Amino acid sequence: MKRFLLIALTMVMFRLDAQVLIDSLQNQLSATRSTEEQIDILNQLSHAYTLVSLSRAEELAQKALVSAQENEYDKGIATSFNNLGICASIQGKHAEGMDYFIKALRIRERLKDTKGMSHIYNNISRVLIYQGDYNLAIDYSKKSIALIERTDDPKALANAYVSLGEIYLKRNDLDKALQMYTTARDISVRANLSDYKLWTEAKRISVLNAQGKFQLALQTGLAIETSLPVHRDFFSTIELHQTIGLIYSNLNDFEHATKYLYKAKAMADSLNDANARITARANLSSTFRKFKAYDSAWYYNDNYIALRDEVFNAEKSRQIAALEHLYQSEQKDQMLAMRDQKIRTLTLAVIIGSLLLLAITALVIIVFRLYRDKKRSLVEMKRLNNDIYEKHEEILAQAEELTQANAEISRMNESLEMEVSQRVAEIKLQNQKLLEYAYFNAHNVRGPLARILGLCTLMSHESSIDELREYNSRLLYCAEELDSVVREINRKLSD
Repeated sequence: MKRFLLIALTMVMFRLDAQVLIDSLQNQLSATRSTEEQIDILNQLSHAYTLVSLSRAEELAQKALVSAQENEYDKGIATSFNNLGICASIQGKHAEGMDYFIKALRIRERLKDTKGMSHIYNNISRVLIYQGDYNLAIDYSKKSIALIERTDDPKALANAYVSLGEIYLKRNDLDKALQMYTTARDISVRANLSDYKLWTEAKRISVLNAQGKFQLALQTGLAIETSLPVHRDFFSTIELHQTIGLIYSNLNDFEHATKYLYKAKAMADSLNDANARITARANLSSTFRKFKAYDSAWYYNDNYIALRDEVFNAEKSRQIAALEHLYQSEQKDQMLAMRDQKIRTLTLAVIIGSLLLLAITALVIIVFRLYRDKKRSLVEMKRLNNDIYEKHEEILAQAEELTQANAEISRMNESLEMEVSQRVAEIKLQNQKLLEYAYFNAHNVRGPLARILGLCTLMSHESSIDELREYNSRLLYCAEELDSVVREINRKLSD
């Protein structure tokens, strides 16, 4: 009775924690005005409700989907499909979940949303893990990692490596599984994701348990359980409880083994997590069988078989395979369409090149004709030049006559030129005297000016007041001397 009360109390606490996030999102929803923001918050609410009520989560995702489709908001449509796929997958409706994920993936591909595509690839990988198609699940996990590494999303990258670890663990490749979980943990540590660090450590203990390191696995698992934050991932908590229960079973501790396995079963039933419900019943059956409690073992084995047949049957597996094949076929069709587009582009380029070649040929013909016409023009020009030469000879004869007339005019101007020459000689003489006078006075000015410059230089390096006063008096004397020279120059120029 105490065990069931503890489980019930734990579930109430989990739901209260989830309700805090839900209430916060509800407040945001009532305050927002943009339709796209409302759709985004509805999708966030849907994701939060997966921890409380899958039916409510589906209802909100459907509401967001209708609004996003009415407003042609592709990002919102893709997110709604993704949330619906998550709800369906949790309930064990894997074919329906795969259908939703592929619809979301088509939109993300059209939007070239690398981050969104990586998340959906990882979700598809998890569906394939549930179905036991591990080879294809590895392909999708690796696709997810390749895309995430092009973005800055350490949580998603850790998630993808955890999915790979689960696949290798299912295939009993323990070394690779531990390597993937360790990589996920290191990513969480580098990104300071404390919740994810605990989660990835929890994944590692399942490998330690499989390797037979029961005590180390138990110590690590119990330490993680006490360190779990208030707002935890309920599905990871179910997995942690199942792993601790199995470790206790391997340590032959029946009481603690069933305690943790019952915790996991109660949480899985409460959250309607079909995959965890199946695993919980299988673990309980094997544990009771190990401790020879055969009635309970048969009871949980019958439960396990009924649930497994309900969730994992051949028809649903074929549906999932058909959906995935359809998606791959569509991708191939898209690649063929792209190839056809390239062919059309190349054909167009060839046509354009041919047209350019014809244009160049036409241009060469035009240039040749222009050259021929130019040659003919040169012959005609040569004939015209001969005519011009003859006219030039006539002009030269007339020019000789003009030369004789100009000689007569020159004799008449000769007397005028002599008078001009005398006047020019007088001006030259005056200019010469002026230059000599300027040269003389320039030297007279240079002396005091040089002394002034020297004193200024000395003053710039002098800090003594007395010396500066002495330099100042000398500077004044030189300035007066210079002023006297300038006055003398002005006086002589005015004479």
